[in-house]
Amino acid sequence: MPEMHTARWITVGRWRIPVPFSIVHLPLFIQEDRHPYLGAAWDGSAGFLKVHHHQYHTFTHHRHHHQNPIHPITSHAFVSLLKACTSSRDLERGLDVYSEISRFHCLQDDVFLGTALVDMYAKCGSLIRAQEVFDKLPVRNVVTWNALLTGCVDSGCGEEALDYFEEMHLEGILPNAVTFVCILKACGVAQSLSLGEVIHVEIMKQNLLERDVILGNALIDMYVKCSMLERAQEAHDKLPRRNVISWSTFISGYAQHGFGDKALDCWRKMKDEGLSPNATTFIFVLKACGSTGS
Repeated sequence: MPEMHTARWITVGRWRIPVPFSIVHLPLFIQEDRHPYLGAAWDGSAGFLKVHHHQYHTFTHHRHHHQNPIHPITSHAFVSLLKACTSSRDLERGLDVYSEISRFHCLQDDVFLGTALVDMYAKCGSLIRAQEVFDKLPVRNVVTWNALLTGCVDSGCGEEALDYFEEMHLEGILPNAVTFVCILKACGVAQSLSLGEVIHVEIMKQNLLERDVILGNALIDMYVKCSMLERAQEAHDKLPRRNVISWSTFISGYAQHGFGDKALDCWRKMKDEGLSPNATTFIFVLKACGSTGS
Protein backbone atom coordinates (compact mmCIF):
# COMPACT_ATOMS: atom_id res chain seq x y z
CA MET A 1 0.00 0.00 0.00
CA PRO A 2 1.27 3.50 -0.74
CA GLU A 3 2.17 5.59 2.23
CA MET A 4 -0.66 7.66 3.74
CA HIS A 5 -0.05 10.85 5.68
CA THR A 6 -2.51 11.26 8.52
CA ALA A 7 -1.78 14.74 9.78
CA ARG A 8 -5.48 15.66 9.64
CA TRP A 9 -8.80 14.34 8.31
CA ILE A 10 -11.86 15.53 6.44
CA THR A 11 -15.34 14.07 6.72
CA VAL A 12 -17.19 12.96 3.56
CA GLY A 13 -20.62 11.62 4.42
CA ARG A 14 -20.05 9.23 7.31
CA TRP A 15 -16.44 8.54 6.34
CA ARG A 16 -13.23 10.21 7.45
CA ILE A 17 -10.53 10.61 4.80
CA PRO A 18 -6.88 11.36 5.59
CA VAL A 19 -5.39 14.61 4.28
CA PRO A 20 -3.10 14.81 2.31
CA PHE A 21 -4.99 11.97 0.58
CA SER A 22 -3.37 9.63 -1.91
CA ILE A 23 -5.81 9.09 -4.77
CA VAL A 24 -4.64 5.49 -5.01
CA HIS A 25 -6.65 4.75 -1.88
CA LEU A 26 -9.96 6.10 -3.10
CA PRO A 27 -10.94 3.23 -5.43
CA LEU A 28 -10.19 0.78 -2.62
CA PHE A 29 -12.09 2.96 -0.22
CA ILE A 30 -15.14 2.96 -2.51
CA GLN A 31 -14.97 -0.73 -3.44
CA GLU A 32 -14.84 -1.83 0.17
CA ASP A 33 -17.98 0.10 1.18
CA ARG A 34 -21.22 -0.23 -0.83
CA HIS A 35 -22.98 2.51 1.08
CA PRO A 36 -26.15 3.93 -0.57
CA TYR A 37 -24.84 7.50 -0.16
CA LEU A 38 -21.77 6.84 -2.25
CA GLY A 39 -22.83 9.43 -4.85
CA ALA A 40 -22.81 12.18 -2.21
CA ALA A 41 -19.44 10.99 -0.92
CA TRP A 42 -18.09 11.06 -4.47
CA ASP A 43 -19.32 14.63 -4.92
CA GLY A 44 -17.57 15.77 -1.77
CA SER A 45 -14.28 14.04 -2.49
CA ALA A 46 -14.25 15.18 -6.13
CA GLY A 47 -14.69 18.76 -5.00
CA PHE A 48 -12.05 18.30 -2.34
CA LEU A 49 -9.55 16.97 -4.84
CA LYS A 50 -10.34 19.77 -7.28
CA VAL A 51 -9.85 22.44 -4.66
CA HIS A 52 -6.47 20.96 -3.80
CA HIS A 53 -5.37 21.12 -7.47
CA HIS A 54 -5.27 17.37 -8.06
CA GLN A 55 -6.98 17.72 -11.42
CA TYR A 56 -5.53 14.54 -12.82
CA HIS A 57 -6.60 12.59 -9.78
CA THR A 58 -10.07 14.04 -9.97
CA PHE A 59 -10.47 12.49 -13.40
CA THR A 60 -9.03 9.20 -12.19
CA HIS A 61 -11.66 9.32 -9.47
CA HIS A 62 -14.37 10.07 -12.05
CA ARG A 63 -13.36 7.16 -14.28
CA HIS A 64 -13.46 4.76 -11.35
CA HIS A 65 -16.89 5.93 -10.27
CA HIS A 66 -18.18 5.64 -13.85
CA GLN A 67 -16.94 2.02 -13.99
CA ASN A 68 -18.70 1.27 -10.70
CA PRO A 69 -22.28 2.54 -11.18
CA ILE A 70 -23.35 2.11 -7.56
CA HIS A 71 -24.93 5.56 -7.54
CA PRO A 72 -25.42 7.98 -10.45
CA ILE A 73 -22.96 10.84 -10.74
CA THR A 74 -24.67 14.07 -9.71
CA SER A 75 -24.47 17.51 -11.28
CA HIS A 76 -22.35 18.73 -8.35
CA ALA A 77 -19.72 16.18 -9.29
CA PHE A 78 -19.78 17.30 -12.92
CA VAL A 79 -19.40 20.92 -11.82
CA SER A 80 -16.28 19.94 -9.84
CA LEU A 81 -14.86 18.14 -12.87
CA LEU A 82 -15.56 21.09 -15.16
CA LYS A 83 -13.91 23.48 -12.72
CA ALA A 84 -10.87 21.18 -12.67
CA CYS A 85 -10.75 21.35 -16.48
CA THR A 86 -11.08 25.13 -16.35
CA SER A 87 -8.32 25.49 -13.78
CA SER A 88 -5.92 23.33 -15.80
CA ARG A 89 -7.15 24.67 -19.20
CA ASP A 90 -7.70 21.05 -20.25
CA LEU A 91 -10.18 21.20 -23.14
CA GLU A 92 -9.72 17.54 -24.08
CA ARG A 93 -10.87 16.31 -20.70
CA GLY A 94 -13.57 18.96 -20.67
CA LEU A 95 -14.98 17.44 -23.88
CA ASP A 96 -14.98 14.02 -22.20
CA VAL A 97 -16.92 15.42 -19.25
CA TYR A 98 -19.42 17.08 -21.59
CA SER A 99 -20.06 13.77 -23.36
CA GLU A 100 -20.91 12.23 -19.98
CA ILE A 101 -23.14 15.18 -19.08
CA SER A 102 -25.00 14.76 -22.37
CA ARG A 103 -25.34 11.02 -21.83
CA PHE A 104 -27.00 11.55 -18.44
CA HIS A 105 -29.10 14.53 -19.70
CA CYS A 106 -27.88 16.64 -16.78
CA LEU A 107 -28.17 20.07 -18.39
CA GLN A 108 -31.94 20.31 -18.18
CA ASP A 109 -32.84 23.22 -15.90
CA ASP A 110 -29.44 23.09 -14.13
CA VAL A 111 -28.12 26.63 -14.43
CA PHE A 112 -25.03 25.95 -12.30
CA LEU A 113 -23.87 23.07 -14.48
CA GLY A 114 -24.64 24.99 -17.67
CA THR A 115 -22.68 27.99 -16.41
CA ALA A 116 -19.69 25.81 -15.47
CA LEU A 117 -19.73 24.28 -18.95
CA VAL A 118 -19.86 27.66 -20.72
CA ASP A 119 -17.08 28.96 -18.46
CA MET A 120 -14.90 25.91 -19.13
CA TYR A 121 -15.19 26.22 -22.90
CA ALA A 122 -14.66 29.99 -22.82
CA LYS A 123 -11.57 29.83 -20.61
CA CYS A 124 -10.13 26.92 -22.59
CA GLY A 125 -10.27 29.06 -25.74
CA SER A 126 -13.20 27.31 -27.41
CA LEU A 127 -15.54 30.26 -27.73
CA ILE A 128 -17.66 28.70 -30.48
CA ARG A 129 -18.46 25.70 -28.27
CA ALA A 130 -19.20 28.04 -25.37
CA GLN A 131 -21.66 29.95 -27.56
CA GLU A 132 -23.29 26.74 -28.81
CA VAL A 133 -23.85 25.45 -25.28
CA PHE A 134 -25.02 28.86 -24.10
CA ASP A 135 -27.60 29.15 -26.88
CA LYS A 136 -29.06 25.74 -25.99
CA LEU A 137 -29.36 26.32 -22.25
CA PRO A 138 -33.00 26.43 -21.14
CA VAL A 139 -32.11 28.51 -18.07
CA ARG A 140 -29.49 31.28 -17.88
CA ASN A 141 -28.70 33.74 -15.11
CA VAL A 142 -26.36 36.71 -14.83
CA VAL A 143 -23.41 34.43 -13.97
CA THR A 144 -24.00 32.42 -17.16
CA TRP A 145 -24.06 35.62 -19.21
CA ASN A 146 -20.91 36.87 -17.49
CA ALA A 147 -19.08 33.64 -18.33
CA LEU A 148 -19.86 34.09 -22.03
CA LEU A 149 -19.12 37.82 -22.02
CA THR A 150 -15.75 37.19 -20.35
CA GLY A 151 -14.94 34.55 -22.95
CA CYS A 152 -15.76 36.94 -25.79
CA VAL A 153 -13.62 39.72 -24.32
CA ASP A 154 -10.68 37.42 -23.52
CA SER A 155 -10.79 36.18 -27.13
CA GLY A 156 -10.68 39.75 -28.45
CA CYS A 157 -14.28 39.60 -29.70
CA GLY A 158 -15.45 42.93 -28.33
CA GLU A 159 -18.25 43.41 -30.85
CA GLU A 160 -19.70 39.98 -30.07
CA ALA A 161 -19.60 40.75 -26.36
CA LEU A 162 -21.55 43.95 -26.98
CA ASP A 163 -24.12 42.06 -29.07
CA TYR A 164 -24.59 39.53 -26.27
CA PHE A 165 -24.91 42.34 -23.74
CA GLU A 166 -27.76 43.81 -25.77
CA GLU A 167 -29.41 40.39 -25.91
CA MET A 168 -28.96 40.04 -22.16
CA HIS A 169 -30.72 43.36 -21.68
CA LEU A 170 -33.61 42.24 -23.90
CA GLU A 171 -34.01 39.10 -21.79
CA GLY A 172 -34.42 41.27 -18.73
CA ILE A 173 -31.27 40.04 -16.96
CA LEU A 174 -29.89 42.76 -14.71
CA PRO A 175 -26.11 43.25 -14.99
CA ASN A 176 -23.85 43.21 -11.94
CA ALA A 177 -20.37 44.64 -11.35
CA VAL A 178 -18.72 41.69 -13.13
CA THR A 179 -20.93 42.33 -16.18
CA PHE A 180 -19.93 45.99 -16.23
CA VAL A 181 -16.23 45.08 -16.04
CA CYS A 182 -16.65 42.77 -19.05
CA ILE A 183 -18.57 45.35 -21.06
CA LEU A 184 -16.13 48.15 -20.31
CA LYS A 185 -13.34 45.89 -21.57
CA ALA A 186 -15.42 45.12 -24.66
CA CYS A 187 -15.99 48.84 -25.24
CA GLY A 188 -12.24 49.37 -25.11
CA VAL A 189 -11.59 46.55 -27.58
CA ALA A 190 -14.36 47.69 -29.94
CA GLN A 191 -13.63 51.42 -29.46
CA SER A 192 -17.26 51.93 -28.45
CA LEU A 193 -16.93 55.15 -26.44
CA SER A 194 -20.65 55.99 -26.51
CA LEU A 195 -21.70 52.73 -24.81
CA GLY A 196 -18.76 53.03 -22.40
CA GLU A 197 -20.05 56.41 -21.30
CA VAL A 198 -23.56 54.99 -20.81
CA ILE A 199 -22.11 52.22 -18.64
CA HIS A 200 -20.13 54.83 -16.67
CA VAL A 201 -23.35 56.73 -15.89
CA GLU A 202 -25.08 53.53 -14.76
CA ILE A 203 -22.12 52.62 -12.54
CA MET A 204 -22.29 56.03 -10.91
CA LYS A 205 -26.05 55.71 -10.39
CA GLN A 206 -25.53 52.42 -8.56
CA ASN A 207 -22.58 53.83 -6.59
CA LEU A 208 -20.52 50.77 -7.51
CA LEU A 209 -17.13 52.50 -7.59
CA GLU A 210 -17.22 53.01 -3.83
CA ARG A 211 -16.57 49.34 -3.20
CA ASP A 212 -15.08 47.92 -6.41
CA VAL A 213 -11.58 48.98 -7.44
CA ILE A 214 -11.56 46.41 -10.28
CA LEU A 215 -14.52 48.16 -11.85
CA GLY A 216 -12.78 51.51 -11.48
CA ASN A 217 -9.69 50.13 -13.20
CA ALA A 218 -11.81 48.80 -16.07
CA LEU A 219 -13.35 52.24 -16.47
CA ILE A 220 -9.94 53.93 -16.70
CA ASP A 221 -8.75 51.28 -19.16
CA MET A 222 -11.81 51.80 -21.38
CA TYR A 223 -11.18 55.55 -21.62
CA VAL A 224 -7.46 55.00 -22.27
CA LYS A 225 -8.18 52.51 -25.08
CA CYS A 226 -10.66 54.99 -26.58
CA SER A 227 -7.94 57.69 -26.44
CA MET A 228 -9.98 59.80 -24.02
CA LEU A 229 -7.18 60.62 -21.58
CA GLU A 230 -8.96 63.56 -19.97
CA ARG A 231 -11.92 61.33 -19.13
CA ALA A 232 -9.52 58.68 -17.87
CA GLN A 233 -7.92 61.33 -15.65
CA GLU A 234 -11.33 62.35 -14.26
CA ALA A 235 -12.28 58.73 -13.56
CA HIS A 236 -8.91 58.07 -11.95
CA ASP A 237 -9.05 61.13 -9.72
CA LYS A 238 -12.54 60.28 -8.48
CA LEU A 239 -11.77 56.70 -7.49
CA PRO A 240 -12.18 56.29 -3.73
CA ARG A 241 -9.53 53.56 -3.80
CA ARG A 242 -6.64 53.11 -6.19
CA ASN A 243 -4.15 50.29 -6.50
CA VAL A 244 -1.08 49.64 -8.63
CA ILE A 245 -3.26 48.55 -11.56
CA SER A 246 -5.20 51.83 -11.43
CA TRP A 247 -1.97 53.81 -11.69
CA SER A 248 -0.29 51.49 -14.21
CA THR A 249 -3.28 51.67 -16.55
CA PHE A 250 -3.25 55.44 -16.36
CA ILE A 251 0.54 55.66 -16.81
CA SER A 252 0.33 53.36 -19.84
CA GLY A 253 -2.27 55.65 -21.43
CA TYR A 254 -0.06 58.70 -21.17
CA ALA A 255 3.06 56.82 -22.28
CA GLN A 256 1.38 55.26 -25.31
CA HIS A 257 -0.04 58.58 -26.46
CA GLY A 258 3.27 60.42 -26.24
CA PHE A 259 2.72 62.28 -22.96
CA GLY A 260 5.88 61.06 -21.25
CA ASP A 261 6.04 63.96 -18.78
CA LYS A 262 2.52 63.30 -17.53
CA ALA A 263 3.26 59.58 -17.27
CA LEU A 264 6.30 60.31 -15.10
CA ASP A 265 4.28 62.74 -12.99
CA CYS A 266 1.77 59.95 -12.34
CA TRP A 267 4.66 57.64 -11.44
CA ARG A 268 5.81 60.10 -8.77
CA LYS A 269 2.28 60.46 -7.37
CA MET A 270 1.92 56.71 -7.26
CA LYS A 271 5.09 56.40 -5.21
CA ASP A 272 3.85 59.18 -2.92
CA GLU A 273 0.80 57.02 -2.19
CA GLY A 274 3.14 54.25 -1.05
CA LEU A 275 2.30 51.82 -3.86
CA SER A 276 4.91 49.44 -5.22
CA PRO A 277 5.18 49.25 -9.03
CA ASN A 278 4.71 46.04 -10.96
CA ALA A 279 6.27 44.91 -14.25
CA THR A 280 3.68 46.78 -16.33
CA THR A 281 4.40 49.99 -14.46
CA PHE A 282 8.13 49.70 -15.15
CA ILE A 283 7.57 49.00 -18.86
CA PHE A 284 5.59 52.18 -19.40
CA VAL A 285 7.72 54.32 -17.10
CA LEU A 286 10.76 53.29 -19.17
CA LYS A 287 8.80 54.10 -22.33
CA ALA A 288 8.00 57.52 -20.87
CA CYS A 289 11.66 58.03 -19.96
CA GLY A 290 12.64 57.21 -23.53
CA SER A 291 10.21 59.73 -24.99
CA THR A 292 11.30 62.53 -22.64
CA GLY A 293 15.01 61.76 -22.54
CA SER A 294 14.84 61.35 -18.75
